[in-house]
Amino acid sequence: MVFLLEAKDAEEWGYRGEGAANVVMGYRGTSPEFVGKVLRVKKASPDKPNHSSSEKSAPLLSVEEQVLWSELQELVSSNSKEILAQGYAQHVIGPLLGSDHVDPGTLVCVSKEFLEALDQNIYKKRPEWRIRDTRINLQSGYALLMSDHATFSQGLDGAAPCISVEIKPKCGFLPCSSFISSENHLKRLVSRFAMHQHLKLSQQEVASISKYCPIDLFSESRDRIHQAIGGLLEIPQNNLWIFLNGSLIFGGLGGYAEEGLLNGSITEQAVQNLEDILENVMTCQKGEQMTCFKDLITESILETRMLSKLLAVQKMDLYDIEGAIHEYFNIIRKPCQICTCSSDESDNQMHNHIHDYFTSLSLEESRRIVCDFLVATTAKDCSLMLTFQPVNHDGTNVNSSDVNNMMHFTATKQTFRFKAYYVDLDLKRLEKLIHYYKLDQKIVSIYTRMQGTNGSSNHEDSKMCEPV
Repeated sequence: MVFLLEAKDAEEWGYRGEGAANVVMGYRGTSPEFVGKVLRVKKASPDKPNHSSSEKSAPLLSVEEQVLWSELQELVSSNSKEILAQGYAQHVIGPLLGSDHVDPGTLVCVSKEFLEALDQNIYKKRPEWRIRDTRINLQSGYALLMSDHATFSQGLDGAAPCISVEIKPKCGFLPCSSFISSENHLKRLVSRFAMHQHLKLSQQEVASISKYCPIDLFSESRDRIHQAIGGLLEIPQNNLWIFLNGSLIFGGLGGYAEEGLLNGSITEQAVQNLEDILENVMTCQKGEQMTCFKDLITESILETRMLSKLLAVQKMDLYDIEGAIHEYFNIIRKPCQICTCSSDESDNQMHNHIHDYFTSLSLEESRRIVCDFLVATTAKDCSLMLTFQPVNHDGTNVNSSDVNNMMHFTATKQTFRFKAYYVDLDLKRLEKLIHYYKLDQKIVSIYTRMQGTNGSSNHEDSKMCEPV
């Protein structure tokens, strides 16, 4: 069944949060088709021109992208971002990460009047900086209806609280590609996340350096994972959010509420509020709730091995952006800007040697390198959602469908209804490779410069992460 949402339906959807490309709306009505669902609506720049009907029916992918994804007609024929997102999640990412943990969503038709009403209803709830940059795309025609991964749709009246953790882990390995230039050798020693922190600090995008290390989170070491989660809880930035019954209670930035943040760190009051909430979730001694909660997250990560699967997909990037960028210019059949932009003769010779290597590859090999890079980039930028609900001692809030979705936590002798999903799995577009290359160079350049200013590479803010 294909649903059509119209202006009268807008009041039943409330603002949940947003990222760079989408606004997420939670359902608060009573229609059984939508209970336990969220609606993911595409955004557009305020000055983006309206599309004509003929443009809407045209394929969304560029000619070069149609060549890249030629084996998947579902992507090649997509004429909207929503159709493309669903097809990519279902046919590309799902098989790699496991379809049990990927929700491609269901397409829903939305009228322009519905989108206009949504845009107006959520205006005051959106962060000001998001409003300046984007608004709901009134020309979409479609939205994606997805399960609300922050709650359990089968919840009973008076059920125990449901707590959900969203983590954006970022890149979990240190690249070892031979195409990384000698001046960028620090990429082999320091995590991309740690280096990027210094660029964000210099651009005042963050107020302080995060203590989180992605390499620790992906390490499969209980102690290192626990330490990584502690870093996220202390300075969540755009990498951690905690929800209670679907509502954000902890975390900030990235389109979510920023209350409880002070100079980039979570305030003592925000921590205390979370600990008070955890008293109804974790059956442990008072004052130990936060430690037990970190242990619970750690155990769920180890038990599901979802980060191991995610890391394997991230590592499909065999050549690093410094290699993939040359293949990009081969794909679009234009002179390589990287090989011609340097005034240093030795640099030009090196780049030309690299470019000659990629030019010698077949079209199929070139296509696979770029596709793998784009898939890996999706995996480096997605989120992991872990959702828990304690089971009553008498089992009164357990349904027959829950039997295979239980997690036993020995530290507190509790059983939780549990589910885990990857979210934000959109296709990265081919045209973004130039942006990725320039950003990569800027990140390493700023980090190297700031390390020189500090006078020591052993500064606490720039510690090197051990490889997995």
